[in-house]
Amino acid sequence: PPRSTLFPYTTLFRSTLSRDVPSQTIEIVIDDKPAFISGVVSKDDQPLNKPYVVLAKWPYSSENLAQSVKEANGDEAGNFRFAGLAPGDYRLVAVPQESKAKLDEPGVLERLFVGATKLTLDRGDRENVTLKPSDPAH
Repeated sequence: PPRSTLFPYTTLFRSTLSRDVPSQTIEIVIDDKPAFISGVVSKDDQPLNKPYVVLAKWPYSSENLAQSVKEANGDEAGNFRFAGLAPGDYRLVAVPQESKAKLDEPGVLERLFVGATKLTLDRGDRENVTLKPSDPAH
């Protein structure tokens, strides 16, 4: 496997997943300094109880959205976290727990990502963010 010169201690593996699909590639990044995002979801300066937060590696395409997304259920104080993240651009969106099912409707998550919080992470970054909940119905 090729050795990356971008980051020390990083090895990139590339492998074709299936001969039946024209071009599928998986990239695995192993790094000793992954990035980390933590934060709180609040509405009207009050923490949102158990928010549902979605993080997407950016840019994404509709074909790979499922592979680009990580999800987190926040706690009673609205706190959430994502660990072990590779460097790159991300989008974050939060919704109330009772609205979580709406994100499965066609086009809803993609629409919410248009106005989502944008983050660019470097190797080893520790970001702390405050999010406002989005309304998946609008």
